[in-house]
Amino acid sequence: MAFGKSVYYSGKCFYGNTLMSNDLFQPQAARRPAFLEGGGECGERLRACDWRASRMGPPEQWPLSLQLTLRTILASKFPMAIHWGRDLLTFYNDAFAHVLGSKHPGHLGRPVIELWREMWDQLGPIFEHVFTGETYYVENASYAPERGHTQRETYFTHCHSPIWGDSGQVEGVLLVLTESTREVLAERAFVALNRRQAFQLDMADRLRALGEAAEITAVSMELLGKYLRVSRVYYSEIDATSRTAFLRGCWVASDVAGLPPLPSSVKLDELGPDIMALLEEGKPFVVDDIDLDGRTAPHAHQYQAQGIAAMVVMPLLQQGRVTCALNLAMAAPRQWTRDDISMTQDVVQRTWEAAERVRAVAALRAEHDASQRAQAALRDADSRKDEFLAMLAHELRNPLAPIGTAAELLHRFQFDEATVKRSSEVISRQVRHMTGLIDDLLDVSRVTRGMVALKKETLDFRTVVSHAVEQVRPLMAARRHRFNVHLPQHAVLVHGDDKRLVQVLANLLNNAAKYTPEDGFVELRVSVRGDNITVTVRDNGVGMRPELLARAFELFAQDERTLDRSQGGMGLGLALVRRLAEAH
Repeated sequence: MAFGKSVYYSGKCFYGNTLMSNDLFQPQAARRPAFLEGGGECGERLRACDWRASRMGPPEQWPLSLQLTLRTILASKFPMAIHWGRDLLTFYNDAFAHVLGSKHPGHLGRPVIELWREMWDQLGPIFEHVFTGETYYVENASYAPERGHTQRETYFTHCHSPIWGDSGQVEGVLLVLTESTREVLAERAFVALNRRQAFQLDMADRLRALGEAAEITAVSMELLGKYLRVSRVYYSEIDATSRTAFLRGCWVASDVAGLPPLPSSVKLDELGPDIMALLEEGKPFVVDDIDLDGRTAPHAHQYQAQGIAAMVVMPLLQQGRVTCALNLAMAAPRQWTRDDISMTQDVVQRTWEAAERVRAVAALRAEHDASQRAQAALRDADSRKDEFLAMLAHELRNPLAPIGTAAELLHRFQFDEATVKRSSEVISRQVRHMTGLIDDLLDVSRVTRGMVALKKETLDFRTVVSHAVEQVRPLMAARRHRFNVHLPQHAVLVHGDDKRLVQVLANLLNNAAKYTPEDGFVELRVSVRGDNITVTVRDNGVGMRPELLARAFELFAQDERTLDRSQGGMGLGLALVRRLAEAH
């Protein structure tokens, strides 16, 4: 049988006239041929067809090769189909009908070109090949049938075999499908796992060799961008108070050209009201299509101005607050996968940990390098550190004794409600004390590493002073100090961070109160000279030795004292004063 594409369009086909109407599938009273028995739904539909009105003629007159093959496929549990004759009419079983999804039953008994019109440019050559007498075999072909309102991608191994007619010529094609979806997805998952592990190893090796936090961020963005094949990856710091993101670094794919530049800062609320809420919960903000997502569609013009059609914003929480985010952006819509999201989250965590490690190493190296310039300074620093560690151990251990005692008593004995309440208060009070010590350490760490962003505004410095005085007045009163405050009569306007300036003054005054004997004298005076404000704290306390005075504003700087620590403190207050003053 000559076979070519013209076969599918030439001749008067029975399906082209009224004989192929719905009447063709009306129940018939004629005797049913044995080869059409059974076959479930498809068998029933084939038996209901009035084949006498078609060019095929009565089923009992069909070629024996077609009858035998049709009987085989109707009884099979594997998806099988026959495409027969010059028009390649389609016959299939129930298993094949399940594969067809919404294409069934409308294409039963109709030409195959109508069944697969959308992919005939691929299937046509296959049928041509089979009609030469050769079998055509395809492994793991993708197919996503519509079933109801959903699509599920599946994979099948196709075997197209020739059906030899009674005359010894190829008269049709037998199609047998074997589903391989599970194997394909398993192999895909295995490949993805290997690729992910290789990426993680490569990233760990690259980051380990870097010594700057900025380099770590830049390399992480590049590696992630290439791995996920995105248009752009950028890093932003987030000010939760002003709900503003500040651009701190950006990587752009080499094959992407013409992207507009990103703004140096952006108000997150202007890009969608839901963004900040999600980020504060530590959840990523994921958008597949800016124009179609209800959260971003009203602001689509702003995203378009930045060349963003799809995006992922992955936050990093530190101490319960969102501080920064890693952003993925695509110039075209993209359906983000679970692997995309989990990998981005993993990179954010690894980048932060590597940057923190580098910052810690850099801080230690800077301290070590500075100490090398003067052996005396090194010995002094070591001595102060040793003293601080001993003091810190003492400070942290002191609350543990009453906590342990109270807990042991509650465990071993039965007490009345009042005793239990007093024991609980002891535990709570000591825990608060330990929390305060640790908070001080964390505060110093953040300030010394420049991780505290000042929120400057125009202030009346007299108000700052009054807030600081309010904090320390109970301590002054407890020690019966004569505490005098001298302020200018007129407003003294400064540009600074109210909270941090109050902290500076409160630390200075607390230091004066701790080292001034009871019934002593403390004075705070604010004076204005030109554009400068001078703040002076005076007291008649124990004072400082000259060698201590030179380093009074350094970390852990304290005069020699025994571990009874009657004044308390960890030598951090004046160091904070210096760092915050310099930051202003």
